[in-house]
Amino acid sequence: MILGALAPAALLLGGCGGDEPEKERASSSGGTASARGSDACGHDEDSLVPAMRSAYDEARTVRMDMVLIEDYERTEMESTVVHTPKGSDLEFAYRDSESGVVIRVVGGRVFVSDDADGPFDEIDESDDLHSQFREMMAVVDLGSQLTLFEKSLVAVEAGGEAVIGGVTTCRYTMTVDTARAAKADGTSAEGLPETVDYEAFVDADDLLRRLTFTLGLMKSETGVVWNEPVRIKVPRGADKGVRSS
Repeated sequence: MILGALAPAALLLGGCGGDEPEKERASSSGGTASARGSDACGHDEDSLVPAMRSAYDEARTVRMDMVLIEDYERTEMESTVVHTPKGSDLEFAYRDSESGVVIRVVGGRVFVSDDADGPFDEIDESDDLHSQFREMMAVVDLGSQLTLFEKSLVAVEAGGEAVIGGVTTCRYTMTVDTARAAKADGTSAEGLPETVDYEAFVDADDLLRRLTFTLGLMKSETGVVWNEPVRIKVPRGADKGVRSS
């Protein structure tokens, strides 16, 4: 059920905040609130995603708070990625009106619980769930989403400035070819228009601060917080080799 529910998020990058995207906590996590120079908001389809990729690669931590509303049903997701010398650790939480799950990937090991406070079960590498949960992590990894944009972006239009959590950002409309995005992600663009538009809010350090999307009754909004002092740890007392239903 969870894997199926996340399928549209892989292509449509769901998001945070509902009607409150400009949370004050974002103002202390990287970026700048100072006025921009005369060349502000000058990115185009050739430079915007590479600039965001470079900023992402240099970041220590990335947290995305997401809300996806489809047919009036609300799904909340939160992911935190910590870049380490040995790779990336990740914690992901998913909640809808019926259920929730927390997945933690540390050093390639996968832990799962129905509550952030545990208890957690460790999924054995031989279990099919191990690979399924690892694949799910790619859906909520901003680096993977940037790869999709790299392969499917067809146009960028600057739309002025906006202040997000005290940080001055540039607003860009990013037009994506849905067929190319779906092909890159191994999903289907059936039922989607030929192109879709995202509204991206990017600060002076090229850090993505907010991403929004609307299509019919589907609405998503993602808030991004950077460089928080976070460490993702192996859960204490996790039961190993347990298949979680």
